[in-house]
Amino acid sequence: MKDEQIIGFHRRLPPFKMRRVDWRHYPEFIQKRKIPPPTLSALPEVETVTFTHAQNMLFPLSGYIDPYMLLNERRATENTRREIN
Repeated sequence: MKDEQIIGFHRRLPPFKMRRVDWRHYPEFIQKRKIPPPTLSALPEVETVTFTHAQNMLFPLSGYIDPYMLLNERRATENTRREIN
């Protein structure tokens, strides 16, 4: 394969041949590269949680780690992500 030829992969499609594009050869891309990025506002302050507090939230003080609890929390998080998307 030549340097400008590549193999592309995308989701459930079989691999396919593509051609690499050098943006420096196209005036539209050169102009778009010169556009300044938007100004962003500052992020709100994050509530600080101590390591021991976070550890106690995940693992009860009894010392016993319930694997089903961890699995159920993971599933709940995944379900929430699916609902958001």
